[in-house]
Amino acid sequence: MIMRSERHRRGAVAESKVTSRLMELGFSVSIPFEEEKYDLIADYNGNLIRVQVKRVFENDGTYRVELRTQTANSQGAYKKKYDDSDFDSFCFYNPDYEEVYWVWVEEANVGEYGRKRTGWTEYLIENKLKLDNLDEERKKNTVDKSEFTGSVFEY
Repeated sequence: MIMRSERHRRGAVAESKVTSRLMELGFSVSIPFEEEKYDLIADYNGNLIRVQVKRVFENDGTYRVELRTQTANSQGAYKKKYDDSDFDSFCFYNPDYEEVYWVWVEEANVGEYGRKRTGWTEYLIENKLKLDNLDEERKKNTVDKSEFTGSVFEY
């Protein structure tokens, strides 16, 4: 069993890698000062997205991520499912391949999410958010929201 401090370290590394990747893609990233149900806020030209970061783990050739939070109280540790209103998107970090995946909360099954490695390709952040010409758009300081998928951009 992984000790609590090791689990927190792995989570902090995942948050750091996701933050770095989002910033490379032109997002501003904010981290809440207080305990929140999301790990960070990704801001792209005023579109604020609450993001929950998770680390992917490999199990028998399938890359999985637990879509639950682990909490401790006086009776011990327990896992709690997320509510769809807790945040807008998941970012999953795969340390084996240094990849970041983007999954809108509406797409994710609550509980556990798993796919063979090839099944994750469509969720690569570069593919999912369709940011191919992001540098040109960033220089113009405007982004066509139709380039993004997901309801958070549909106001």
